[in-house]
Amino acid sequence: MTMIKSMTGFGRGESRLGDSVITAEIRTLNSRFQDISVRLPSDMQSREFEARELIQKQLGRGKITLVVSHDEEKTGHNGLQVNDQKLQEVITMLQGISQKTGHSEPITLPMLLHFNEIFTTENRTGDHAEKLWEATRQAIEQALQETEQMRIREGGELSNALRTLTTEIEQRVDEIALMAKERTPEARRRLTERLQGLQEDLQIESERIEQEIALLVDRMDINEELVRLRAHCKFFLDALDNEESVGRRLNFLTQELNRELNTIGSKAYNSEIAHSVVICKEKVEQMREQVQNIE
Repeated sequence: MTMIKSMTGFGRGESRLGDSVITAEIRTLNSRFQDISVRLPSDMQSREFEARELIQKQLGRGKITLVVSHDEEKTGHNGLQVNDQKLQEVITMLQGISQKTGHSEPITLPMLLHFNEIFTTENRTGDHAEKLWEATRQAIEQALQETEQMRIREGGELSNALRTLTTEIEQRVDEIALMAKERTPEARRRLTERLQGLQEDLQIESERIEQEIALLVDRMDINEELVRLRAHCKFFLDALDNEESVGRRLNFLTQELNRELNTIGSKAYNSEIAHSVVICKEKVEQMREQVQNIE
C-alpha cells in the first residue's frame, strides 16, 4: 500500500477545560521546505515552541499554519468576572444617591460600566496554565491526526494518477521503440539512394559512402534513450511505493524523463515518433504538476 502524502491538508481539533472550548485548526499547502506559522491566544504565546515541536514531529514538508483559539477570546471574556458583592454595593450606592437627590431615574447598565471595581480578573495560577496547555495540546494533536489522514488520502489519489500517467508513457515508449526499429532500414535505404546519386559526381568511394551512412544512422539511434526512459519509469513507480518522503526524488525523475524525450525528439527524423514524443512530454508535464504537491 502506497504511503506517499500530499502536502495539502486540513485538520481540526477540539478539547475542553471547564466551560472553555479550545479549538485548533491546521492548514497545509505545498512548499519546498517545512514552513510553519503558529497563531496562539495571547495568554499562550510562551507555548509557541512546544506547538512547533508537535507539528515538526508529525508533518514533513509544506507550508503549515496552526491557529488556536478558545471561546473566552471569542466572547471577549478573557478571564474577566463580575464581583457580585461590589456590584451590589454600587447599586445600593446609586439608589441612595437617587433618594437623596430626589431623582427616580432607573439604574442602567451603562451607568454600572463606569465602575471598574465591579469587575475582577480571574486568578490564573501556574496550575491553570498547565491545564490550559494540556487541553490545547490535545486539540493540536487531534488536528494533526486529521491533517495527516487527509494528506495520506490525497497522496493515494495522486499516486493513482501518477501510476496511470507513467504506464501510458511506458506504452508510448514501446510504440516508439517499434517505430524506431522499423525506421532504421528505411532510413538506411533512403540515405543510400541519395548518396549513390551523388557518388559519380563527387567521385566518392563506395566504402566511404557506407561509412557515412553508418555514421548518420548511428546518430539517429535512440535505443540508449529508450532504455533510460524505461529505467526512469521503473524508478518512478518504485518511488511511489516508498514510505519515505519522495517528492524531491519524483521531481528529479520527471526532469530526467523530459530530458530523454527531448533527445529522442531531436533525433527522431520521423513524424510519428515526433508525435508520440510530444504526447509523452504532455504527460510528463502533468506528472510534474502533480509531483509538486507530494511531500
